[in-house]
Amino acid sequence: MKDAKAAKAERDAKVAAAEREFWRQIAQMKTRYHGAQTDIAEALGITRDYILKRTKEHTK
Repeated sequence: MKDAKAAKAERDAKVAAAEREFWRQIAQMKTRYHGAQTDIAEALGITRDYILKRTKEHTK
């Protein structure tokens, strides 16, 4: 059981790190040109507001 718990903890840490990096990259992309956030939202199928919230959360 300890191996399974350790593996899950490692997986969770890697997923969280990947999520942070993804939103940091999105934060950089959305500043490239006027309207970039709208284009990103359309490409990902999410709202501009969601992008704003997630990028703020992960770039602190």
